[in-house]
Amino acid sequence: MIKKTKFTILLVFKIIQDKKRFLFWLGVRLFSALLPLLTTYLFSKVIADIENKIIFSSIFFLILLILIVRVVDNFTRIRSVYRLDECISDIGFDIHNYLINL
Repeated sequence: MIKKTKFTILLVFKIIQDKKRFLFWLGVRLFSALLPLLTTYLFSKVIADIENKIIFSSIFFLILLILIVRVVDNFTRIRSVYRLDECISDIGFDIHNYLINL
């Protein structure tokens, strides 16, 4: 990372008033970004079970699990994007207030 970029990120993080809220929603967003990987893995597991002629109840459980993961993924993704947008807007106001006081 370039020294100026690192300095700017640290300065902005120092200016932020509500760091915990920003880091929480950023963590939720990162979690929601990992859920499609889990969905892909579970789908490949379903295909492998179909090829290996595993019993239907096991396959049905995996399909149900995929459905649950997709619902959680959509909920957390939409919620985290909305909340991060609010946090970033607040960060913009914090930066404006900081620059006004200079």
